[in-house]
Amino acid sequence: NGGDGCVIARVLKQRGVDAKVFSIGDIKRASADTKENITSFQAVGGQICSLEQQSLENVVADFKIEQVGLIIDAIFGTGFRGE
Repeated sequence: NGGDGCVIARVLKQRGVDAKVFSIGDIKRASADTKENITSFQAVGGQICSLEQQSLENVVADFKIEQVGLIIDAIFGTGFRGE
């Protein structure tokens, strides 16, 4: 889930990797665990890019996919029910 993605991003950032997190949902509605992991990621200099605050087209235009070595999908957790 999103919290796990933030943990991975934080560990990568701590090891010198330029890790970025893109959020597709409202962070204010995230679980307490996810919020804690977001805060921990931000505490090491991580930045959360909210896709709700800008259009996907703008993010894709600014994102250089050819410069990316790894993409981790942390959208759905084990509790996802398709709702």
